[in-house]
Amino acid sequence: MLAILSAILLTEVSAIYPSIHLSTRNTSVPLASGSSDSAWSDVTAWLKNGGAVVSSKAAGNLTLHGGSSIRGVIATEAMDVGEILLSIPKKLWMHLDNFQVPYLYQLECNNAEFDDESLQAAVAVALEKKKGENSTWHAYLKDLPSLENYRSFYIKMASPELLQQFHGLPLASKVQAMQENLNKVKPCFDDWQQRHGHGALSWEDFQHGLAIWQTRVYGIQLENKTSALIPASDLLNTGKSDQLNSAWTSAKSNGEWHFRVTASKAVAAGDELYDSYCPGCTNAEFLTVWSVYLDDNDHIKEMDGTRKQAMKQTVLDTLRAPENGLTAPRCKKQVLINDPQGPIKCAFARLAWEQYGKSWNLKSAPTHSVYMRFDGGLEPSRMSSSGAPFLMNSRGMVEPQI
Repeated sequence: MLAILSAILLTEVSAIYPSIHLSTRNTSVPLASGSSDSAWSDVTAWLKNGGAVVSSKAAGNLTLHGGSSIRGVIATEAMDVGEILLSIPKKLWMHLDNFQVPYLYQLECNNAEFDDESLQAAVAVALEKKKGENSTWHAYLKDLPSLENYRSFYIKMASPELLQQFHGLPLASKVQAMQENLNKVKPCFDDWQQRHGHGALSWEDFQHGLAIWQTRVYGIQLENKTSALIPASDLLNTGKSDQLNSAWTSAKSNGEWHFRVTASKAVAAGDELYDSYCPGCTNAEFLTVWSVYLDDNDHIKEMDGTRKQAMKQTVLDTLRAPENGLTAPRCKKQVLINDPQGPIKCAFARLAWEQYGKSWNLKSAPTHSVYMRFDGGLEPSRMSSSGAPFLMNSRGMVEPQI
């Protein structure tokens, strides 16, 4: 998934990975045989060479979620409350202060939706991505989603046809407005590109950089609030509030700002390390930022859908039959496999079911959700025979068994 695929639906983990032994709360924790933890090991090796602190008690490994196998980060030894997992100096962040792009600050578009900092950062990220192995951040960038990946799952890239199918759904209207605002940026980008000699950077490159930035960025408090991409930190999966066991903050060490991740409670050997996203967000907000739908989100805003019967039929054609314990049914596999934007269609359909289901006389009930970082993907060689993808996002969350 990391280089080629979006994600793979695994229903029989033991059949595909007969040699894997994944265990929690073991004193001796084996790493998954035949798996690759290179996304973690590569980027943390680069970080350590640059002066970061990386705990020796953490490793990338395949982790089990809802019957599916996803790459995550686990504790290989017990960790105490407050113990440092990562401490990354600012010089290693993808931050505007660290980019060497001529005339970058001349990109000023005065767009209501996209602040200039985000546009400038998008350009810088796109240029670094194009450098390949020559980029300072190659160990981090090489495992991020491709533009093709984003177009398959990132809701802000929904096609006009999909937006029309879900016309009247507030999120679809919001996405359409975002796309219109982005199109207003293009003449400004083109003018800056031509005036300052960045002709090799295409509009598609810029869109890719913007997607990476918007979906993975951290808002960080230094002397003033700033934003940055933090290598390695966003490889942690996320979970329910009672599973969260890490916390991040910014702090100065020897006069230099560090992004620091610590254990927020005692972590046993074998436990997965979880990060927090947005405990108070609705599914519409999760989808807007990360393109992920949570099965058990308590923040539900129901609406009257009696005049949206055409959308109701689209939803019924997209989703499977209702299942006990799900806020909305999961998607039909053929939609995910056959439709280039199947995950986006599924996301819209599930949200429509959630918001309009009551007025459509459809039943739903919450259950446990599984939502994980995009980076927890499997190698193409580990693809299941079904070939059905997860619903995923860009800053790195996927939901198996949609």
